[in-house]
Amino acid sequence: MKDETKTKEEFIRELQQLRRQVAKFDKSEQEREKAKEELRESEARLKELAELLPEIVCETDEKGNLTYVNRIAYEKFGYTEEDFNQGMNVLQVIIPGDRDRVRANMGRITAGEKLGEIEYTVLRKDGSTFPVSIYSNAIIRQKKPVGFRTIVIDNTWGKKVADELKRSEERYRAIFENTGTAIAVTEEDTMISLANHEMELLSGYSKEELEGKRSWTDFVVREDLARMKKYHGLRRDNPVSAPRNYEFKLVDKQANIKNILITISMIPETKKAIASFLDITEQKKAEEELKLRAEMLDQASDGIMLRDFDGNLLYANETAIKDRGYTLEEFFKLNARDLIVAEPNSESIKEWDQRLMEKGYSHTEFGIRHKDGSLVPMDAMATKIKSGNKEYILSITRNITEQKKTEEALKESDERLRLFMNSATDAFSIWDSELNLVDCNEVRMKLFFPGLRKEEVIGKNIVELYPFFKGTDRHSKYLEVLKTGKPLFIADTVRIGDISLPESEQRHHSIRAFKVGNGLGLINTDITERVRAEAERAVLERKSQVTNRMAVVGEMASGIAHEINNPLTGVVGFAQLLADRKDLPEDVREQLKIIHEGGHRVANIIKGLLSFARQSKPKREYVDINEIVEETLQLSHYKLETSNIEIIKRFEPELPWTMVDAGQLQQVFINLILNAEQEMSSAHGKGKLEIKTELAGDRIRISFKDDGPGIAKETIKRIFNPFFTTKEVGKGTGLGLSLSHGIIAEHGGQLYIESELRKGATFVVELPLLTKEEEIEKVEAEAGTEEKGRILVVDDEEVVRQYLNSVLTKMGHTVEMATNGEEALELVKSTRYNLILSDIKMPGMDGKEFYKNIEEIAPSLTRRVVFITGDVMGEDTQDFLLETGAQHITKPFDAGNLRRVVNDMLSGSKK
Repeated sequence: MKDETKTKEEFIRELQQLRRQVAKFDKSEQEREKAKEELRESEARLKELAELLPEIVCETDEKGNLTYVNRIAYEKFGYTEEDFNQGMNVLQVIIPGDRDRVRANMGRITAGEKLGEIEYTVLRKDGSTFPVSIYSNAIIRQKKPVGFRTIVIDNTWGKKVADELKRSEERYRAIFENTGTAIAVTEEDTMISLANHEMELLSGYSKEELEGKRSWTDFVVREDLARMKKYHGLRRDNPVSAPRNYEFKLVDKQANIKNILITISMIPETKKAIASFLDITEQKKAEEELKLRAEMLDQASDGIMLRDFDGNLLYANETAIKDRGYTLEEFFKLNARDLIVAEPNSESIKEWDQRLMEKGYSHTEFGIRHKDGSLVPMDAMATKIKSGNKEYILSITRNITEQKKTEEALKESDERLRLFMNSATDAFSIWDSELNLVDCNEVRMKLFFPGLRKEEVIGKNIVELYPFFKGTDRHSKYLEVLKTGKPLFIADTVRIGDISLPESEQRHHSIRAFKVGNGLGLINTDITERVRAEAERAVLERKSQVTNRMAVVGEMASGIAHEINNPLTGVVGFAQLLADRKDLPEDVREQLKIIHEGGHRVANIIKGLLSFARQSKPKREYVDINEIVEETLQLSHYKLETSNIEIIKRFEPELPWTMVDAGQLQQVFINLILNAEQEMSSAHGKGKLEIKTELAGDRIRISFKDDGPGIAKETIKRIFNPFFTTKEVGKGTGLGLSLSHGIIAEHGGQLYIESELRKGATFVVELPLLTKEEEIEKVEAEAGTEEKGRILVVDDEEVVRQYLNSVLTKMGHTVEMATNGEEALELVKSTRYNLILSDIKMPGMDGKEFYKNIEEIAPSLTRRVVFITGDVMGEDTQDFLLETGAQHITKPFDAGNLRRVVNDMLSGSKK
């Protein structure tokens, strides 16, 4: 009973504890709900803030599907909210060339990597593009990434400005020297590293005394120095923390103190600053005087006068009186009309008063006659007022002497702008509100108005200058810019000169249109090469697919050659050594010669296989392509004539020569001509074959155009594949076009086809234009005493090592052998060798890695390395031999070749 009571008590305690846990859980649940609500409110506030930002803000799910974009995104990308609601992926606004990189970076962000700023090119709905910088982070929910939050910054103008600054460095140097303002570049240590002529005049020191010799602190009065040093330090820690414009007092070489307004900025990505110094000493004096006057009569800084229409002065404040240089008593004895002097191009005082009578208000500029006879320019606003039955003129005049100076400075600035425009590579033009030409730079004159003077085109309407322009979509868009002020960016084909020019001779421009005052500014940038490059990209992609397929065949052929050449080296080599022995019966020696010749036949078969796969380098010479085509036509003349094929030749007479293997190229041309003949003969028993040669940029283009049945799209994709043929069984092997393709690719060129069914076919050969190589003088090696030396042989094939050992030992050399790079490297560390013969492809450390290790241990020894390889035609092997410049012997080889190479290397190393 006691135990049972204790159990009940324990049960009650456990029940109470459970109730407390339930209450605690309810409270936690309430807190979680509250936190969720606060999170939702926070996200709503963040999205409200994002709507106000000038930059694009968007969110996506983990697959890149857009779940949120702010308003600026619609404007930047040209999409509507309806487009967004229908579902969009972020890759839709990325150009195809950047999409793989976007996918990769999304994966890196999801994995937790912080990428920072990334630059892409994005795509608008209308197909236009612009550069951006993107900052993106993963959205984490329950410790798992569920999407991405991204800020996109438009870099269009930043990129343009950066490119323009780079191109204009020399022009800016000229501006630096001729700007009319004192300018200096200062270093972090306060030294002046660069100063212009105006800085010399301001400071009294020459450039030689300033640059690298003096600190800017030498020119600052004591009371301003601490403040300016503080700004100096702040500016380098954070440029925005220090003021850009401020005043200080400067002490020149003659100890004169001048009031200076300095404008200073940091040079990006450096600790240097560039400062301009404006001497405002006189301006400061004028400001103090103006301030003194402003504190006087009615605290007015402008002249205020009241007069009647007869010119009688009724009231004037002290400013108005002092502007004219009179005392109070003298001033009121004068007539207002005696003080006003109309400018040559302005209306007279009577005309001004007449307009005031009619309209009641006038605003104009005129000169006033000062007491000392000088002329003071004034900006005058006048209003007609009425008191009783009499009318008066209330005028406010402002001395605009400084404004006139500013206008002169602005005029100078406009002239500098004109210099900028005329130095630019883009075509600039300015048009008024009616689209009449106001001004343009020299680039636009040369581009659009060749042979005309600027005076002949200024003032003419855009439709008069470009008759074809009226009523076009671009005309409407320009008018829309004038109406709304919204800038326009378009890429269009601009007709220059004769509008009948073919498309290939027209130029493509990007055009920026923007409002300038009440008129229109246009900037034309030539993008012809970019447009043509984009047009050719699709063709190049198709060609590269064919090249990739041929590369697979090449890899296979290279591997077969390597495997056969190693044992074949032993067969050919030992057969020759045995055949050279005098103690063997003549019939045995004859049989050995048969073995030796058979081995060479196998070697030639391997070379043919490599030739088919285009793994062997052509033997190039400087030739005339037109001449090769002519010779090929002569070889094919009988076949073409009997097949009723008419040949049309369109050869460019001044076609430059280039470096090619003439025999291989003739093989390609024969293939293409005979293929065309067979297709035309099969289709209609005759035909026309047009052969054209031309120079296309830095390439020579040879095209073979027939009027045969054409080729289907699905066939074009496979036509260069080995063993693919559309001919009947027994009439074609399917190797001709694939072999031709390989030959042209090995020459660094391209072979491709343009065709449609029932519209004939055109095979195009493009070859790089190469200059003539220098003739290499061939010097016969003189027979002499062979140099003896210690030679290291490195090869994983036993038969090759034994053959090399036999030949080299008979030549009197000391031979040591290794089966791989590791063994050879240990021997090199302890023994000095006069020559190293090494295979390239070996298990473990191969010949390439062995060579690189030698470079670190004994660099001079690399000049005594000869590679013996059956893979010399492989692309990676060729690149390695070209990069290192190392000598090589191709397997299989005979004893004579080996002796010549060894003797040449040893005699060269002794020199």
